[in-house]
Amino acid sequence: MNDWLFSSLQVSNQVVTATIVIIAASLVFYNLSHGIRDRVVRASSLALGCVLAVYTGSVFLSLGYENPQAHIEIWLRLRWLGIAFMPAALFHLSDALLETTGIASRGRRRRILRLLYVYGTLFFVLAATTDAIVQNPTRDQIPTLQAGPLWLLYLLYFGLTISVSFNNVLRARRRCLTPVTHRRMTYLLLTFLMPAIGTFPYTVLVAPSPEHLLLVLILINLAMSVSP
Repeated sequence: MNDWLFSSLQVSNQVVTATIVIIAASLVFYNLSHGIRDRVVRASSLALGCVLAVYTGSVFLSLGYENPQAHIEIWLRLRWLGIAFMPAALFHLSDALLETTGIASRGRRRRILRLLYVYGTLFFVLAATTDAIVQNPTRDQIPTLQAGPLWLLYLLYFGLTISVSFNNVLRARRRCLTPVTHRRMTYLLLTFLMPAIGTFPYTVLVAPSPEHLLLVLILINLAMSVSP
């Protein structure tokens, strides 16, 4: 029964991954062709681009899993293009939302944003080219990387940035004056964390041991189900 369920979840994972890639790519292209001058649209496109990078890597991982010559480690590390920049992209989006409610940055938030993108670049380079953030790729039933010496530093960057970003959206929601804008901001607030939840590398945080593979795959599918 477990083998059948595990196989079903793997197939479901592949289908959902491909679907997310198609939807994210479509939304990014639509945003860039219709609202490139809008700062909120540009910021949301960056967040969607992070989702696209992570799940495109997942698609190639699933396609090459049965091939022993497939570059599993390369795709595992390239997925960090989205993982590393997601916190900065969500802060960017939260800053743009605050700006639409009249709280323009006096320079401090923009400096923080630039610094976060520098951190994102640093984390991506470290994850893609060194073993500082992630290391020791495994080719088991769920290909994954294990935590490196600086993994906790990424967790700190992720946790603090996402927390501040979510608080920014709360502040923007409180400043909405009409029922319509308040309702729209509520929808944004409820969905704001979904890209971060859907792209977070859970298998690095808790390596899937053989006896817990089924549980890990269930959790991954649940996380993917809330992605845009």
